[in-house]
Amino acid sequence: MENDSSVLQIAAEISAGKNFREIDPGLILHLVKTEMQPNESEKETVKRVRSKLHQISNAYREGVSNYQDLITAIWQSDNSLTSLEAAKPLAFELMKSHASTRERIAILDVFYSQIFAALPPIQSVLDLACGLNPLAIPWMKLADHFTYEAYDIYRDIALLLNVFFEKLNIRGKADSMNLLEEFPQSECDLTFLLKTIPCLEQVDKNAGTHILNQIRSPYAVVSFPIFSLSGRQKGMKVNYEKHFLEICDPQRWELERMLFPNELVFLMRRK
Repeated sequence: MENDSSVLQIAAEISAGKNFREIDPGLILHLVKTEMQPNESEKETVKRVRSKLHQISNAYREGVSNYQDLITAIWQSDNSLTSLEAAKPLAFELMKSHASTRERIAILDVFYSQIFAALPPIQSVLDLACGLNPLAIPWMKLADHFTYEAYDIYRDIALLLNVFFEKLNIRGKADSMNLLEEFPQSECDLTFLLKTIPCLEQVDKNAGTHILNQIRSPYAVVSFPIFSLSGRQKGMKVNYEKHFLEICDPQRWELERMLFPNELVFLMRRK
């Protein structure tokens, strides 16, 4: 079963599933290759890969199989979206559809005010495994005429973000990408990597180290969840902080620690 044709066949079967068809095909193929076990049935491999995809991604979508209704809501929004400030009510509602951003919406002002107060003017942003975080642009203190580049494993999320950018005349672009095997080559002032490392390390234990070593921007914001999706803490803050300090190169980065109710944040400044 471990030949190339079997791998491609299993990946195609998973990609065709209702809850997985929007996921970047490269990630699904990567998971099939890493999760396949000798002498097991195709059915067993499919089941395990689907379970892994749920753990690292689908659980955050709260049963939303696609974002077409949200995309339609952006297009049908009235002409009051003439500024980032005016877009806040719509962005606020849209962010509720993704667990990661929903956990943050109660403190959006404090969260981004504290982060950007510690930064110089930011002209360009790279948002990795972004989810719906780019919808929080109206709360970010970005410089005039900024650019925003975002990547996620979900193609429908990328489409939604591109519609949002177009509607608000934001110079931004979004696309799908499997960060386990790819990394954007564009230059930027600030890189976001929010609550992502624990998810990717469920697939590859070295993913956090690998991604941190590829960040080229002078500033980066990396965060970790304090609570699980079920609301349990389980020592996550202590464990994630210890782990991050082990994988972040102290020769390259100065760190500033920020603690929010649901999130542990590290602001990284290149030395």
